Amino acid sequence: MATRPAVTSLAFLTPGNFADDDPYPGLEDTLWLFEYGENLGFDGAWIRQRHLEHGAGYAAVFLAAAGQRTQRVELGTAVIPIGYESPFRLAEDLALADVLSHGSLQVGFSTACRTPNCWAISSTTAIGAASTWATAG
Repeated sequence: MATRPAVTSLAFLTPGNFADDDPYPGLEDTLWLFEYGENLGFDGAWIRQRHLEHGAGYAAVFLAAAGQRTQRVELGTAVIPIGYESPFRLAEDLALADVLSHGSLQVGFSTACRTPNCWAISSTTAIGAASTWATAG
């Protein structure tokens, strides 16, 4: 008889949606969801980063706030499209968010972008900066 793999970790992902006319309640509800998820026993709480949309526009800032409300749950990004980011600023902001969240940050990156030149920031440069941040530890 085949052995089924055991589930050892469970996380959730949310876009952190909010209304255009008043974003605070939606963002506050998402922070509450992270707290509630941790209280229910989830191991991870993940946020999407999408610029100029109705959700968390900058995951590092959001997760820094979430880190002040949680103790155990891993806080993740799914995903940060690095083509839009300054690699050094991103690495610095993620490092600060990791410190404020007690070292619980889990970062996901993508190279996708919606413009042909990704604002002229190469994904190689951004990945290098993020790698430096991750190994500086």
